[in-house]
Amino acid sequence: MLKVFNMPFVLILSALLFTNIACAEQLSSQEITALFSGRTAECIKTKDNSTCDTFMSKQGDVKRHTHKDNKLRLGKWYADDNNQLCIQWQGKTKALCFTVSKNIDRTYNLDRKGKTKSTITGLSAGDTTGR
Repeated sequence: MLKVFNMPFVLILSALLFTNIACAEQLSSQEITALFSGRTAECIKTKDNSTCDTFMSKQGDVKRHTHKDNKLRLGKWYADDNNQLCIQWQGKTKALCFTVSKNIDRTYNLDRKGKTKSTITGLSAGDTTGR
């Protein structure tokens, strides 16, 4: 026998499932430091789907190797008091800061001004940039 659910139940169930899928957990400054310190992040830049590897040393140095153009970029990184990952690239006077959110698929979004700029798809211990 087929049982039909009433409409309010279906709507509530759908809302709960959608909320679980759509929600991401924003990391604190301490969690950002623990996650990235001494590790290489494999990333996909949202604007053009290009890939990169970004190593963040325990001493605060950062280097990013972009695969598309084979460029290396150097700078400094830190987690600020506003629970953001900040990177100041060499030659730039101002740091770029991002909120970091963990997704249920174990990826991480780097958001700036409410928009996802990059997605971290994996993390490796040490410097695996090959540069």
